[in-house]
Amino acid sequence: MSVAARTIARMTDETTLTHPRTPPALRALMDAEYDYADGYGVDFEPYPELEPVAETASWFRSWTGNPDVMGEQLRPFGQDGSGGYVCSWVVREGRELADQPVVFIGSEGEVALLAADAADALWFFAQGWGPLDVPLTYAGGLQLGPAAPLGELDEERVVRPVPELLEAAERLAPGRRRAPARIVADAEAAGLPDLRAWVDGLCR
Repeated sequence: MSVAARTIARMTDETTLTHPRTPPALRALMDAEYDYADGYGVDFEPYPELEPVAETASWFRSWTGNPDVMGEQLRPFGQDGSGGYVCSWVVREGRELADQPVVFIGSEGEVALLAADAADALWFFAQGWGPLDVPLTYAGGLQLGPAAPLGELDEERVVRPVPELLEAAERLAPGRRRAPARIVADAEAAGLPDLRAWVDGLCR
C-alpha cells in the first residue's frame, strides 16, 4: 500500500479536519425533502451526514485521474441523480465550514459555484432551486447547463419553494434572502478562487 493510500485509510473527520461538525444551515439542507417531480423539480439527494474524508478522497482521485489528491477541501453533503456532488469547498483559510462556498462537482466533469457560504446555499435551495439550475462549466471552460439565461428556468421546470427550508433560512439567516440568480452572481463576485481552474489544475 502506498503512503497516500495509508494516509487516506487513516483519515477520520475528528482527527484530520478543523470542521468536524455540520453547521446548522447545512444540517437544515441535509434534513429536508426535495421534490424531484419526475425530472422537472430539484434533482438533489442530501446525505444524512457529511461524507467522510476517506470516501471523498476515493472518488475525487478517480474524478481527477490524480492518485495524489486527497479531496480534503471538499465536504460533500448530497448529490444529484447522476452521482454529481454538492459540497462545501474549503478555500477560505481559517474560516468555519459555515463560511465556505458551496459548489457542484458533476459526474461528467462539469462544475458550478452555487453560493458564497452555507447561509446563501440555504436560501438558494429554500426557493426551489437545485444544483442543475445554474450554468455549468466543463474542462476547457466550455459552458454547459440551462439553455435559458441565469434566473430564467426552463418553462417546464417545476419551481416549488421548500417550506421547511424557508422557515430554517428565516431563522438561521434573517435578512439574507435574495433571488437565487443574485445568490449565484454574488458568489461569483466574492473574490473566490476560480473553481474550474482549481479542479483542472488537479486533473491528470
